[in-house]
Amino acid sequence: MKKSFLLVLLVSVVVLAAPKKVVSFRLKKDPAHKAKVYCLEASEDGMEIEYLGTRKKAFVGWSDIVESDAKRLRIKFKLELTEDEKKGLIPGHEIWFKGGVSVRGILERKDEDKNVMFVRTDGMILPYPLDRLDRVEKVKIQEAEAYNEDEIYVMRLEQRPPTNWGDHRRLANYLYEIGNYRKAKEHYEEAVRLRPELRPKVDPILAEIKDILDDEEALGTIQKAKALANLWGRYSEAIDLLEQYAAARPGAKRRIALVLDEIDAVRIRKLTVRYHRVKTREADRAIKNYLLKKSPTLEEARSWIASGFKEELQKRIERRMSLESEELEGLSKTKATGAAHWASYGGGSFVVSPTAKRGKSTGKDVRGDPESWWRRYGDVQSRSTWLKAYAAEQLPELFEVVTIRESKCQKCGGRGVVDKSSVKGLKALGGGHNWKETCPRCYGARVDRGIGYR
Repeated sequence: MKKSFLLVLLVSVVVLAAPKKVVSFRLKKDPAHKAKVYCLEASEDGMEIEYLGTRKKAFVGWSDIVESDAKRLRIKFKLELTEDEKKGLIPGHEIWFKGGVSVRGILERKDEDKNVMFVRTDGMILPYPLDRLDRVEKVKIQEAEAYNEDEIYVMRLEQRPPTNWGDHRRLANYLYEIGNYRKAKEHYEEAVRLRPELRPKVDPILAEIKDILDDEEALGTIQKAKALANLWGRYSEAIDLLEQYAAARPGAKRRIALVLDEIDAVRIRKLTVRYHRVKTREADRAIKNYLLKKSPTLEEARSWIASGFKEELQKRIERRMSLESEELEGLSKTKATGAAHWASYGGGSFVVSPTAKRGKSTGKDVRGDPESWWRRYGDVQSRSTWLKAYAAEQLPELFEVVTIRESKCQKCGGRGVVDKSSVKGLKALGGGHNWKETCPRCYGARVDRGIGYR
């Protein structure tokens, strides 16, 4: 769960025998005495141990060890997750800037000479000016606040080594990306062994890896550049290193040009993922901030989505990502990938349903109007969920609707009307009557509408 595992992946070229580890524990049969031994191997059943100062070996089961010591050792040997790891929490930082704005992630380093600090956030390492810094607080953060999906996946292999062709291939792709070609080759070959149908796709990559490994002179430079770029996000340093190498060795220009293209492709892919992640987060924040400050009517909220929301969101993204306007414009034309985000109109689907009555106060038809429905759901969370669903459908230039899920209105059961009755006299004498009214929750829309969007 730590970035040190990534460094091990980067620099490991051979598998070395793990050194013996000294551990201590208490046995249940003698809890007052703490044993100190070498652990040769740990498994789900227990530990193979060697006594200090001797070559005598033994096996100790976890059930024989005091429970708290067994838990500590199982966590140490990655056989059990900590409570934080179960929740996806890792040590991180909240970096506060002057003016009250903060960024959550991991503060990687500071460059005092250039008055800049580098923060790992949203799967990238981004520079921020030091003169804007107010304070840094140590906090627990979600993995996704610092790392991208591929990095999280690879880190979790520390607890669960690859066991199928898909795991081996994904790990190989990542190792290739950060320049660890020898380890990447091992996992590509294992993926092909487990699934021979992959060979047509994997063979060209293996051929390219062979070319790189055969060029010992360029290998170290390429590995360092890929690590700088794709592991640490230091793209400009990686590009400078490769360009200097190509200038000094004209024969390597073709190989270096290919690596530069690869690095740029990875940079754009990561930047695109981050753009859409920031877009979604800032849209949520912009909507909630608007609702808190303005307390708008339903009509005012819909009008703001149509006119002011897009501009506000653009400003927030520019502020968060610190990119040139041309690059942001290019990112805005890309499509997001991955799981959809969800928002729901709830009973307010009458706004987008062509069958719904628009709310009238006439007789026994529709009681109240859409504004009264909006006032009834006056908390910021309910209103922001409604507005996100509305924005996702109304602004295709910002969001892509991938799924629309409808369920029956909870009030009328999908009929659009509710039954009413009035008894003014005894039924036996012909008194009283029954009628139907438009559902006061969905106004005849009949459904609750959920929107899955990216």
